[in-house]
Amino acid sequence: MQNTEPELPKPAQRDTRQEAGTTGSERVLQPIPLLLGALSVCAGGAVLVGWVFGPAFLRGLLPGWGAMKANTALAFILAGMGLLASSLPPATLPVRLARLCALFCGLIGLLTLGEYLLAWNPGFDQWLISAPVHAVGTSHPSRMAPDSAACFVLLAAELMLACGPRKTTMRFWLTTILGSLIMAVALTVLLTYFTKTITTFGVWGRPLMATPTATLFLLLSTGMVRCAWPKGVSLESPSGRAAMGFGLWSLLVIGSLSWGLHQQGHHLLESATVAARANVNKDIGFRKWGASHGGVYVPPTERTPPNPYLKIPHRDVVTANGQALTLMNPAYMLREMQQNFGDEYGTRCRITSLKPLNPANAADPWQAKALAGFARGDQELLEAQYLNDQPYLRLIRPFIVEANCLNCHAHQGYKLGDVRGGIDSSIPLGPFLERAMENSTTLALSHAVIWLLGISSLLLFSRREHFLDAENQRAVAALGESEERFRLAAETANDLVYEWDLQEGVLWSGRVDEMLGYGVGEFPRTMTGWAESLHPEDHDRVLAAVQAHLAGKAPYAAEYRIRKKDGEYQWWSARGATIKTPEGTPLRWIGTVTDITERKEAEEEKLKLESQLRQAQKMEAIGTLAGGIAHDFNNILSIIFGYNELAMEEKDPENRRHHLEELQRGAQRAKELVSQILAFSRKAEQQKQPLQVSLIIKEALKMLRASIPTTIEIRQDIASNGLVLADPTQIHQVIMNLCTNAYHAMRETGGILAVSLDEVKIGAEDYGYANLSPGNYLKLAISDTGCGIEPKIQEKIFEPYFTTKKAGEGTGMGLAVVHGIVKSHHGHITVYSELGKGTSFHVYLPLTAEEAAPLADEKEPEELRGKGERILLVDDEEQIGAVIDAILSKNGYQVTTFADGVQALEEFRKNPEQFDLVITDMTMPSITGTELARKIMALRPKTPVILCTGQSELINREKALAMGICDYLTKPLLTEPLLVAVKKAFEKG
Repeated sequence: MQNTEPELPKPAQRDTRQEAGTTGSERVLQPIPLLLGALSVCAGGAVLVGWVFGPAFLRGLLPGWGAMKANTALAFILAGMGLLASSLPPATLPVRLARLCALFCGLIGLLTLGEYLLAWNPGFDQWLISAPVHAVGTSHPSRMAPDSAACFVLLAAELMLACGPRKTTMRFWLTTILGSLIMAVALTVLLTYFTKTITTFGVWGRPLMATPTATLFLLLSTGMVRCAWPKGVSLESPSGRAAMGFGLWSLLVIGSLSWGLHQQGHHLLESATVAARANVNKDIGFRKWGASHGGVYVPPTERTPPNPYLKIPHRDVVTANGQALTLMNPAYMLREMQQNFGDEYGTRCRITSLKPLNPANAADPWQAKALAGFARGDQELLEAQYLNDQPYLRLIRPFIVEANCLNCHAHQGYKLGDVRGGIDSSIPLGPFLERAMENSTTLALSHAVIWLLGISSLLLFSRREHFLDAENQRAVAALGESEERFRLAAETANDLVYEWDLQEGVLWSGRVDEMLGYGVGEFPRTMTGWAESLHPEDHDRVLAAVQAHLAGKAPYAAEYRIRKKDGEYQWWSARGATIKTPEGTPLRWIGTVTDITERKEAEEEKLKLESQLRQAQKMEAIGTLAGGIAHDFNNILSIIFGYNELAMEEKDPENRRHHLEELQRGAQRAKELVSQILAFSRKAEQQKQPLQVSLIIKEALKMLRASIPTTIEIRQDIASNGLVLADPTQIHQVIMNLCTNAYHAMRETGGILAVSLDEVKIGAEDYGYANLSPGNYLKLAISDTGCGIEPKIQEKIFEPYFTTKKAGEGTGMGLAVVHGIVKSHHGHITVYSELGKGTSFHVYLPLTAEEAAPLADEKEPEELRGKGERILLVDDEEQIGAVIDAILSKNGYQVTTFADGVQALEEFRKNPEQFDLVITDMTMPSITGTELARKIMALRPKTPVILCTGQSELINREKALAMGICDYLTKPLLTEPLLVAVKKAFEKG
């Protein structure tokens, strides 16, 4: 037989290969600090060689990305040597050497920071190598950037912590915090270079560290963190996660600070650029004004002597009154203004020419570069430079040869529209930098506070997590120590204790072999063997519960049957729980098992007795119901038989008609009794439609008023005209039955019969009240002031044939029918009664939004007669078929009757056009009416079909109409309803 047993769950297991891989990775990562230390020493030495012997490529990666300074290279050599010493096996000499290197490295950083912060220049930055000032952003020759100096101080502190012989968690955390700060600064600098967002003067107007410097800082801080990493600490451990948190938080804060400083530098340069452009535009405008007037004659003085380079007639003139004047051409005027007033306003402005007549107008190297660019079509050159050790923003724009310029410079070969030179303006950045420094200091202090708060929070959280992890480990150890004691205790108990190591082995503690009839050690000690012993009906359910518990979805508790050695089954109740690692991986499963066979047998015996009791009660109820039905039908049959015999023997036509009328009323009573029984069982065919209950109440009360004594007062309070989806006849029956009961309770004493109708809303808070869903309901209340109902019999009043009335006054079906009708309309009925005070019935019916259908037009009797239409009639009851045949034939129809559905179908197949209508019974021995209708409509789809039934479970009215049947009639069939249905069928056809 094929085994369909599902695979047993395979939880996570310890893998020795994984542990071996971890050891291998440790061996791979071990030499990283040694390699990074050697790289730092080599890189620093190469930079020093570049400064001594001149190869520029050794000092920087790319032009414009900064060059590593000589003292920076020296500090890297010291830091690399310290890292090399820290990478050696722990000993006194390497530790001392590493700390000495860290001390000198930090001293270099502190001295450089002092020079920046105290505006102190002892020349320390030139002790090694002096370099000329020609690079943009270099405030002092060979001085490292301030951010580099700060990072060297942090790097020295990190090296001091990493080189200690004891690698504690706290020392590791502090090393990680310092290293994360250095890495954050280095990454920010590199990102600044790569995204070309470098500010001209770095932090507070100072130079930014070079890219080789940032790269070495990043590598060295990483190596020192690795050197301080304690053994046995992984990234997934609390210490590892804390280290990652420190690094990410530092990177985030430093990145935010760098972006803020970059934005301040951007706004600084933007403001200075606006000022420089305004100054240059002013000079160009002034020159144009002078050129448009051909210059200005002024008295010659020492400051404005005659221009010796201006070779034109009338350079010097004498006025009529003897005043000597000399001509100041536009360039002369502009130069004088720039020289005389530039220092007063702090700007440095200058005019320069491609072919200067005056040597003072000759271009310096920067201006020459700009003029070359103007010749190529450039319109502007903007750069920041240090002038006399002060930062300036220099802007130069070209000036073009105009018509007036040719008077003095045509002999130089200039033409109209040529670029003759440039006008530059140098804006001092000192005032801008002072304002930026105030904002930058505030920004830096706020970020420092935020960083400290974050680091403190991470430290507290990490310490708490570390403490909890240690507690968890101690708890696991304590649990392991108590397992043996628990196992020994279980041996003396009646229950079984089992332990599953989540692989295959199961250890049973207790009398498992004895309980199941096995010899000592015979019962399987594997999960597979245990699963094969489960009862087939319980197998999949129990294994699913095991898998759900392993997945952490539900606790494990199951009752199941397990096979004994003799093949019989024993009931077990099992519980269990898993022991997990700190990461949540299940390690072992421990649980208990209890033999509950005796309890299960007792429960089965109890269920059997309860079933027998319910069957006895059911048979008693059926006997009561059958007795009541038999009593009523015997009374009705006595009327029918009696009047039938009288009518057969009566000679007088008038008396015979009276007997037949009484016979008809008896048959009507039988029909109503059947309707009551079906309503009670909720199997009556209902004609539900949108119904205004208030109209039914008024009609019923009008009829009731004529039949009850005047000692009973009828009060009505109709407050709603709402619609419900209901059968009008059944709602009328509910009202009449409840009002009749109220009348019987007051007929001797009189009283008040109160009927009210209003709307109520059942909200979500009332959900579940009497099994009613939230919504709007119509509430019908019928109350009396009669004798009331005893509490002990109130719960029985809705039972069929239960009555407290005298013999002949009621059948006991009234309230049972009301209950069945209300439930079939998805409603609810309640009763409240007090002895001597009266009774109140409340009926709740759901309101509907559908509109009431228009009333059908009544047809005159003569309109119901046929005109010779051909009807195929099928009914296996020959007498019923004969009666229907007679009714239809008498009213003008041609009827062909069959008692067998198969024969009727064969007749129809011969010529489907010979019949205009088919009327068929529902329940027949050879073929059902539904099947017959389907086959007839398949042969001739337009054939109208009427389906008749006494009471059938096969199909109801809605399903019949949905399949295309014209009408659905319930027996007994009366003449007028039958003729109306036939007439409608022909009209539809």
